[in-house]
Amino acid sequence: MWSRRGLTLIELMVALFILSLVVAGAFALYISNLKIYKSEAKTAETQMGKIMALELLRRDIVHAGYGLPWDVSGVTYQEATEDEADDYNDAPTDPPRAFVLGNNAKNGADYLVIKSIKAAENEATRKWGILSHSGTTWEFEARGEGGNFTGQDYVIFIGGIEQDVTRQLHKDGSNWYWSGTTDYDTIGLDPDTLYLIYGVSTNGTEPRMPFNRVDYYLDRPDDGLPDKCNPSTYILYRATIKHADGTRDPQPLLDCVKDFQVAFGLDTDGDGDIDSWSSAPPSTPENVRDRVKEVRVFILYQEGQRLEHEASTTSITLGDTQTGPLKPNPFTPSGEDRHYRWKVLKLVVRPLNMGV
Repeated sequence: MWSRRGLTLIELMVALFILSLVVAGAFALYISNLKIYKSEAKTAETQMGKIMALELLRRDIVHAGYGLPWDVSGVTYQEATEDEADDYNDAPTDPPRAFVLGNNAKNGADYLVIKSIKAAENEATRKWGILSHSGTTWEFEARGEGGNFTGQDYVIFIGGIEQDVTRQLHKDGSNWYWSGTTDYDTIGLDPDTLYLIYGVSTNGTEPRMPFNRVDYYLDRPDDGLPDKCNPSTYILYRATIKHADGTRDPQPLLDCVKDFQVAFGLDTDGDGDIDSWSSAPPSTPENVRDRVKEVRVFILYQEGQRLEHEASTTSITLGDTQTGPLKPNPFTPSGEDRHYRWKVLKLVVRPLNMGV
């Protein structure tokens, strides 16, 4: 039989104490699991961003040089207009270089410039073709995935591709680009020359340069870094140069980046093999085409969020046994930096379109 006297005050206090221990234990377990979840979620977020950044960077390097004219004699064009970006211009009269690099030029990291038709992805750059003259009429053979050009596309003509391989940018007077539906008989083309036609820009935006350009660099946005980032880090940006006004169109690729370094594997004796590594590409378009055989990119970044314990204590060198160290001193975490996990992304790419 149950006692009718109920619980004494002491029994009630003991019961409440036991209940509080159970609740406190459950809450502590919840907090612990929440921290683990947040840490894993931030790590997963970083991994996704890493994959996207590497794929875009790989694609741009592979296509470096694609569709670039080798001879722009008599042509004047424009390029980037912002103070920082215009340091890497070939405009107004020089042939474009597939790679240009500012060594440790911005925020202690490299500033990488890649030039090619495919550096900007639009309806026009998905199209290209071969133009020849049959003796009576011009014949165009579309080769690109986008099919035929439209009146909204702007194109360039590159000749001298079948014999002396001059890849000269065609001009007629001061004009060097035309609508995708231009009458070929009206722009001074040579019937004895085989031409490649490349789409450069679309949606009625006239090109300011006979190629597209993308810049990679580290910077901090005006509204600050994401909360998870170490305050000393930056965001890796990919910025295309806009044909409309020459300004950059920056798109964030990867958060919490500490450093960004690039190395170029060069064939200096023409035997097809890499015999030296440099932290900068050759200075002339011809040497860039002929000598750059491989590009390696090293990105020092923060994985996950800040940890309560010290997670990184060893020095990190950007570079490998072939490139050598790309900075005079390694990165040695100290103070607050020790509470973050630091990793290095390494990307190895062979440019495949330097002569296409």
